[in-house]
Amino acid sequence: TTTTTYTTMSNQLVVPQLTMGGWWSYLLQQINQQTLYQMYQWFAATDIDKNGVITVNELASMTFNGHPLGVMVAKKLIRVFDKDRNMCIDFSEYAALHQFMNVINTAFLAGDANHTGTIDAQEIYTALGVAGFNMLSFPTIQSSMAKFSTSPYGLTFDQFLLMAATFAHCRSLFEWNDPNHSGVIHLTYDQFCAVAVDVLPIN
Repeated sequence: TTTTTYTTMSNQLVVPQLTMGGWWSYLLQQINQQTLYQMYQWFAATDIDKNGVITVNELASMTFNGHPLGVMVAKKLIRVFDKDRNMCIDFSEYAALHQFMNVINTAFLAGDANHTGTIDAQEIYTALGVAGFNMLSFPTIQSSMAKFSTSPYGLTFDQFLLMAATFAHCRSLFEWNDPNHSGVIHLTYDQFCAVAVDVLPIN
């Protein structure tokens, strides 16, 4: 993560090209100028010490859908988009992160067709597919649900966001270990342990 948060061109915010190319580059391509300016205002308000990057604690205090994200979700989200893994993000990485949350929120609302405030396994499977995670199988979704909630009614939005962020984190780790984009990775035991530990919750 660099401290250069954005560049300007003809009075427009421009996302640096170095961030384009990851699996989440499609998120940046969805953002128009008006939304980008709004996101920059969110970024500036969240960057409490005004050093051009957002830390875990700063992101944890950010309110989304009326609730603070909290430290656990903030750590997971930063790990998804923090390409140099220094646990802070610049504006271009934040823009992708914020758009990811928008996409997940839209997918949750679409999945919660009966407006109960929770979504079950089938609805989660559909919602994640809408959000761009159609490579996940239904059995994987079913077996993962218990990791995020013990409720028989499914996941709330906060729980669904954490699940989606976890799958997104796995996707980033997979991509970083698949430089040729072959869709298959080969890991030594040491590399596998490093990846596994990276996915674990951190204090």
